[in-house]
Amino acid sequence: MFLKYRNWIIAVFTILALLSGYYATQLKFSYSFDQFFPKGDPDLEFYKKFVKDFESDDNFLLFAIENQPTVFDSAFLAGFHAFGLEVRKLPFIKNVQSLTTLKIPVKTPFGYSLIPVIHLDTPERFTTDKQNIFSDDRFVYNLIDSSGSSMVVAKTLHSDNLENLMFVTGLKNPGLFPANVTFKRSLVHFI
Repeated sequence: MFLKYRNWIIAVFTILALLSGYYATQLKFSYSFDQFFPKGDPDLEFYKKFVKDFESDDNFLLFAIENQPTVFDSAFLAGFHAFGLEVRKLPFIKNVQSLTTLKIPVKTPFGYSLIPVIHLDTPERFTTDKQNIFSDDRFVYNLIDSSGSSMVVAKTLHSDNLENLMFVTGLKNPGLFPANVTFKRSLVHFI
């Protein structure tokens, strides 16, 4: 019986396949957490207030940069710091933080003073800086690994400009970063 209508059956399935292919190209994803809550839910209002106060968590970009055996090398830190400063100039970057740009408030007899976490201009202080960094839980596993061989540059992106962000997946410098940085297998190496 089905053999009698096989041309019609093939035609119907061909049309269904073509329609499915068309609608598959129209498929869009939304990562908005607002859609997970029903309208009027008090948890949704709490979430919106939280995002307004502390900003969303989907607009951060982290670069882990490795240097063996340690990141506490003056040439590496100079390149790392230059990379962080150069990335600030990109149009979709709102803020950049790393151990080379952070300062810690210290209470002195004259009031509070800000001192850098890493003293880039005095390499003889790197040993003390390293001890201070590893004794502070805010830095270890957040901006530096436990072995001291890689550091992170954390970037906050403008949420209204995220569609212009180009993700670096290739093995060459895409032109948005300083000329002395090359990309090799998701690690950044300084020349």
